[in-house]
Amino acid sequence: MLVRTQAIVLRRIRYSDSSIIATVLTPEYGVESILAKGARTAKSRVAGILQPLEHTELQYYAKPGRQLHLLGSAERMVLRQRLHSSYDHTLAGLAMLETVLRLELPGHPADAVFALLADALAALDAAEANVAAFPVAFAFRFAAAHGFRLSAPRADLLSDSVFAVDTGHLLPASANQTHGVALDAETAQTLLALATVPFSAIPMLELSSEAVVACQELAALFLAFHFERPVRRRQTF
Repeated sequence: MLVRTQAIVLRRIRYSDSSIIATVLTPEYGVESILAKGARTAKSRVAGILQPLEHTELQYYAKPGRQLHLLGSAERMVLRQRLHSSYDHTLAGLAMLETVLRLELPGHPADAVFALLADALAALDAAEANVAAFPVAFAFRFAAAHGFRLSAPRADLLSDSVFAVDTGHLLPASANQTHGVALDAETAQTLLALATVPFSAIPMLELSSEAVVACQELAALFLAFHFERPVRRRQTF
């Protein structure tokens, strides 16, 4: 069967002296592995396209029951300049890809996650501030797409709080929670903002680096608890 679909490249690895295997996220088929024969040769047109963070249009040959499919063609759909030229933007983008690679199960439609990742990468590429906050925001939205949503009172009512990792609730500090993590007011408001505002609004937020780091740890705990698969510690969001 010939499949034609949009795809975001999550990872690529060498396969033999001349080929690569690209792991991609597609809306219709979720995470797929694509063998690109000859992609490492000098004449290959797809080597620069099948790179992590690239948003592409792929054609590949898929056979039922197989986990590795054969690439037909690849075309770049969107050019993201900052994602490839800025170290901080690249690092943030790769952290979002890592979340998908670790937690999205192959073989399942992923239209909501695909749209979420495409939106996040577009906003990140345009961002001039708060770049490190994007993977945190993506992590909580990724969890929400799978039914694990953060909830809280209005931000202006938050003071010292407890984040219940098991339920995703921000609760008063007096709440007795087995899986609760105590937060100060700044961290609680940062967490709520990153979990709810549009990606395009993140650069306009007033965020402290300390609060963002604290929210990184909370996001890692939240994902590990609900997906029962730990996020690799090198993922610093």
